[in-house]
Amino acid sequence: KWIKQFSINDTTTLNKMYSREVNNINELRKFVGTVNDTFAVTTKGYYKAGDGGGSQFYWNDTSTHVDDGGKYIKPSSVSGAGRWVASFPNNFVSLLQFGARAQFTGYFGNEGQDNRQILSNAITALTEMTVFIYKYRIGTIYIPGNEKGYYMSDSIVITQAIRLIGDGPNLTNVVFPAD
Repeated sequence: KWIKQFSINDTTTLNKMYSREVNNINELRKFVGTVNDTFAVTTKGYYKAGDGGGSQFYWNDTSTHVDDGGKYIKPSSVSGAGRWVASFPNNFVSLLQFGARAQFTGYFGNEGQDNRQILSNAITALTEMTVFIYKYRIGTIYIPGNEKGYYMSDSIVITQAIRLIGDGPNLTNVVFPAD
């Protein structure tokens, strides 16, 4: 369903802007924007509507970035340039917007989804777009609380000024394998 909106820019001319909502990232990958209009697409979730992984995307017809599952989404039918690019207001990203799942269920070989690459992709996205404050890049990655832990198969080194925040002790759990 398309919603037609009109906005007035600095020169007081009207620009067409269409916005659309889709349920998840897989639905977004089925849709291709065009160069003639400005499209904004909002995902209601990452895997399903309401799962906390929703984002707003804009079409960039010249982008050839690799689909990282969060900032850059390549439509299935595109073989060359053209990507959906996420907007992260205030340089704030939820790990859920990159597809993280808290599925750690125990120490018996059932770690669930490995979220290490997802965290790495979120860090890369922030370092590409964040602003400099006192010569440091500043960005925030939010890891929501969950009764299960976010499993990471290995440690990760953060070399930029990126804050990792959660909901507090015993609420947000990140699980690494024992050495």
